[in-house]
Amino acid sequence: MSVYVITGVSSGIGFGFLKSISEDPQNLVVGLVRNKAATEEKVATELGKPSNVHIVHGDLTNYASLKQAAADTANIVGERGIDYLVGNAAFPAQFDAYSPIGELGEEPEELDDIAAKLFKTNVTGNIHFFNLFMPLVLKGKTKKVIAITSGHADLDFINNFDIENSALYSASKAALNIIVAKFSAQYKKDGVLVFSMSPGVVE
Repeated sequence: MSVYVITGVSSGIGFGFLKSISEDPQNLVVGLVRNKAATEEKVATELGKPSNVHIVHGDLTNYASLKQAAADTANIVGERGIDYLVGNAAFPAQFDAYSPIGELGEEPEELDDIAAKLFKTNVTGNIHFFNLFMPLVLKGKTKKVIAITSGHADLDFINNFDIENSALYSASKAALNIIVAKFSAQYKKDGVLVFSMSPGVVE
């Protein structure tokens, strides 16, 4: 049996992970979301209340909620710890999604606001998430920490194809990749494999 903890399971890739992984009754899946009640209702409606799925409140922008989520998760998984810790949740800003970086400067206040939100969620939030849950990962057997990144953070992709859009989002994901490398540098000696993974194009 493997224990998975995944952020952002209310929709998209995260819900897909939860659905696929929980199909094996031997797996235990803990999903962190901001809206616990709505996600529990969705799981009950679409998956039929699987006994191996637990939904826990956790917000990447709120350290206290992540700390409580770690405590709640510890009570669920017990001494088994966590085998796979997946940082999937992210803030996908619309502000820069279709505009080149030069145009973003025409709205400096919104640029500052969105950049701060992106960094707080996609970077700082995942630092707190990994730090708070790492003690449980160290108890696990598999000891894998995975951050869902983006091809938009790939310099070769940007330069080879002149990708102008999503500058701020790309920068936040590039920063996340560095954070992942730093966690790997620290915990490799403890047998923890920390890496980033880009899912490619999804609906």
